[in-house]
Amino acid sequence: MLTFAPTIFRTTSNFELPRPVSSLRISDAWDFEKVKVPLRDGDTVSGHSRNGTDIRIEGQIGTHGGQLQADELAMFDTLTALRTALHVGNGSETFILSLFNDGLGQHRYFDECSTTRVDFDLSNKHVFTFSIQIHAANPQLQQGLLI
Repeated sequence: MLTFAPTIFRTTSNFELPRPVSSLRISDAWDFEKVKVPLRDGDTVSGHSRNGTDIRIEGQIGTHGGQLQADELAMFDTLTALRTALHVGNGSETFILSLFNDGLGQHRYFDECSTTRVDFDLSNKHVFTFSIQIHAANPQLQQGLLI
């Protein structure tokens, strides 16, 4: 049975995203060439190829690693750790985003991921919210063991 547990895996570390995660959206897009002939209805498309995948995750910093983040200081510590985990220092540095695991080492994940945007709302002192946008250069949702 698969468990929803979005986690960032790098070669030397992993970081489970804070909970609760309220939304996880996956967006696929395709490139193609569209040709329109003047004075003729319709058009022609050809050369479809899939782009990378965009993943948008929204949630709150309520718990992290099963531990309740009950005060602002704990939420700031989690926020700082999240920002560090999402940081991509150069174009060749990527990570794996695991969305589900079965507890026995099998994961459903995207690889070749990099962070494109992170937003935080710190206006409510009882709960901080976050919105993350990640781009997976490889659009395939992988399944298997993480190496």
